[in-house]
Amino acid sequence: NDDYAEAIAIDTSGNVYVAGWTKSTNFPTTSGAYDRSFNGGGADVFVSKLNSNLTQLLASTYLGGSNDNKANAIAIDSSGNVYVAGGTDSYNFPTTSEAYDRSYNGGNVDAFISKFDANLSKWKQN
Repeated sequence: NDDYAEAIAIDTSGNVYVAGWTKSTNFPTTSGAYDRSFNGGGADVFVSKLNSNLTQLLASTYLGGSNDNKANAIAIDSSGNVYVAGGTDSYNFPTTSEAYDRSYNGGNVDAFISKFDANLSKWKQN
């Protein structure tokens, strides 16, 4: 189905991270990824990591709740943590127990920012 890349970042090793959104139930994910299943509704966020030659998918995950979820920004810090930001209209968008705001606040879209490890396998709390 539809797949849209919205943001790109490169880590200190030259690996390329891409974030965006997809309506595909078969978007490529990798073993050990945070979320390997499409969450339903309109669109899910995707975050993918490729090697510097763009010849190997190193890590890839879905992220989202049961409605529309779209990422449009990505950044990597000096420790290799991956930050993804965008919008969601999912009441059940995944949050951590220590998140600033864990609830859907209505309106058309809520903003989100999520933090992952470099392998997109762990959702990081801080």
